[in-house]
Amino acid sequence: MIEILRLHQRLYNGCLEQRIHAYKDRNISLNYHDQAKELTVLRKEDAQYREMNAQSQQVTLKRLELAYKQFFARVKKGEKAGFPRFKSFDRYKGWGYATHGDGWRFTPNESSINGSMRISGVGILQARGRARKSDYTACRNPGTAKTMEIIHKSGKWYASVTFKRDIPERASGDSIIGVDWGTMKFLTIVDSFGNVSETKNPSLMRNTQDKLKKAQRVLSKKKKGSSNRQKAKNKLIKIHENLANKREDHLHKTSSKIIQTTKHIATEKLNIKGMTASGGSYKKGLNRSILDTSPGEFFAKLKYKAEEAGIQYTEIPTKKVKPSQTC
Repeated sequence: MIEILRLHQRLYNGCLEQRIHAYKDRNISLNYHDQAKELTVLRKEDAQYREMNAQSQQVTLKRLELAYKQFFARVKKGEKAGFPRFKSFDRYKGWGYATHGDGWRFTPNESSINGSMRISGVGILQARGRARKSDYTACRNPGTAKTMEIIHKSGKWYASVTFKRDIPERASGDSIIGVDWGTMKFLTIVDSFGNVSETKNPSLMRNTQDKLKKAQRVLSKKKKGSSNRQKAKNKLIKIHENLANKREDHLHKTSSKIIQTTKHIATEKLNIKGMTASGGSYKKGLNRSILDTSPGEFFAKLKYKAEEAGIQYTEIPTKKVKPSQTC
């Protein structure tokens, strides 16, 4: 699998280099279709690429195409452009498949949440792991497999499979609520009956900061290119992954709990980018607290879950309404 990953990384970087030279030398902008034709030639000439699944290679080309589209979209909006970059092997995280049955096949196990997966060039792999309790039934009856991503993180391999299935109805309540986000208290919720409830900020980053600093110090002392440095790097990555997983779990559980109690949600429209603008040492600590709570991600989850449950979701533009001054 490492060799397959390396070939996809070479393909991505090679196609990026081809686009750059085509524009600099001939003033030609290549697109996905141009490079898909070149891929056909490459597969005829190179046995390694010929033995790989063609569709997965096309997905790699589409990822580069998407990187260019996002670059031009940022330029158009006047944002920091961020031109597509060449990716080292350490930064290249995986490859994908666009159609079930072409290069891969997932077979669910009728008697358990696990199944098996056949991947072209790899073989049959047993599925492992378990979903959240709320998704347990979905795992037993996942629906129709559509796409798959192979991900390489911290020396381990993961498969992310997308299924198409009917969305089950979400339970919802009768109250109308206003949701206010903060850093000291994660949420303050007031309902239409006058009840006020608060959700504590789990302070995940603060609780993990000592571990992160220690792992970073250990990494900085290791010789570059050594196996010990790679082990220290993997340990640091693992701490970051655990932190991200805990944050994701907190956001999912909190948003799901709110959906079960209400029929209408009102919240302010947050400008996260403006809130985390650079500043002094105090602002640096505040920025860390804001990013640790992931308000943008939380409200995105709350919004899509509200839509699934048929709950009205209202974002109030605070710049126009100015609730603090009004109160």
